[in-house]
Amino acid sequence: YGINKPTYIIPSGIDLSRFNTKVDEEFIKAKKREFNFSENDKIMLFVGRVGKEKNINEIIKYFLKLKTEMKNLKFLIVGGGPETENLKKMAADTEYKDDIVFTGLIKTDVIHKYYPIGDVFVTASQSETQGITYIEAMASHVPVLCKADKCIEGLIENGVNGLTFTDYESFKTGLETILFDEVKRQQLIDEASKVVSTYTIEHFTQSVFNVYQKAVEERRIGSRRRKRILIN
Repeated sequence: YGINKPTYIIPSGIDLSRFNTKVDEEFIKAKKREFNFSENDKIMLFVGRVGKEKNINEIIKYFLKLKTEMKNLKFLIVGGGPETENLKKMAADTEYKDDIVFTGLIKTDVIHKYYPIGDVFVTASQSETQGITYIEAMASHVPVLCKADKCIEGLIENGVNGLTFTDYESFKTGLETILFDEVKRQQLIDEASKVVSTYTIEHFTQSVFNVYQKAVEERRIGSRRRKRILIN
């Protein structure tokens, strides 16, 4: 773009304070009853805009294949959007239609309460800019299983703070790891917490301040150099 000046990339600051707060267990139990989930169910969770670009249909296809082996698996889709009716029809045509739950649009001020309902956050989206729902899930201590894509480089490091997949087999392996390997699950949660700290409003503010401070200092140094040249 013809820019020949120093460039800094600073992720937008996100208010994650609500997501770090433990949600009332009674709320989680009430929602599970509402969605007809039992305490023994394993819940795949998607949160976000229900649009075509999110590739939720791919996750539903994987879910249906997994149900033949994992009878207590459920899929909770939190959010609304133009693809909702198509996905509902897709689910309605299967024997597991009652195991795929659509909440519809949820208000922003309560969305944080839904993350802890899930055992794993899943997404096949390849259209993310910052991946805010990924960050919110990580802040909520819900492990992330997402489709491998350049858009999440620098956010999700496969096997370190989350798991990625490219096809059904890698999705299945990732899901089983998060659901049944407690040691690995906790490791992913712990590492994700470290990454999340770089996306807070406080970190954003400090990063912007540091850039301005550096720019002012470089300008001051440049001004001194020009003065010396003029004197000489």
